[in-house]
Amino acid sequence: MMRGLAAGYRRKRLASLAVIGSHFEPTFGTAIRNDADRQAVRIGRHVAVLDSELICYAKGHITIGDYCWISLRAQIISSVSVSIGSYCMLARDVYISDSNEHPLDPAARRRQTVAFLEQGIPPDRSEAAASSVSIGSDVWIGERAIILKGVTIGDGAVVAAGAVVTKPVPAGAMVAGNPAQIVKQLDMAKIEGWK
Repeated sequence: MMRGLAAGYRRKRLASLAVIGSHFEPTFGTAIRNDADRQAVRIGRHVAVLDSELICYAKGHITIGDYCWISLRAQIISSVSVSIGSYCMLARDVYISDSNEHPLDPAARRRQTVAFLEQGIPPDRSEAAASSVSIGSDVWIGERAIILKGVTIGDGAVVAAGAVVTKPVPAGAMVAGNPAQIVKQLDMAKIEGWK
């Protein structure tokens, strides 16, 4: 009974930070940090988020479709927009960010670091380069993969474990490596249940 009460409290607390669909399953370590409006983070129906972190900065947006599984210690960070389609699987330690998070200019980084450490003023994320990330439906992202700003991943694609994705991935492609390269084109017509 206590486990059920704790889970209900956790869902209620997270729902105060995001628009959450029915059957949302966060685990104890799941965190949402939303510096924007509650509407900026939208999580679909039947989504499991296991000890992972969603960070939405003041001008960011995070959208996760229905029937998604986000495994342990994943991080999804948005300064502009991160969109994940339905039926996606993110393995352990996946990192997705639509920005560099810090400016390339060392003087700006120094200024932000000193302001934070001396006065508690958080860094201005708008000073860092940013570009939307869009991940289609039925995408599988392998363990410790990194998806960087400006990337679009097409429906049915597979990102191999440890891949660093810096450019678009076509629908049905499998990519691997650093930087990620197409290693295989899946025959989506032969996959059971595909559209």
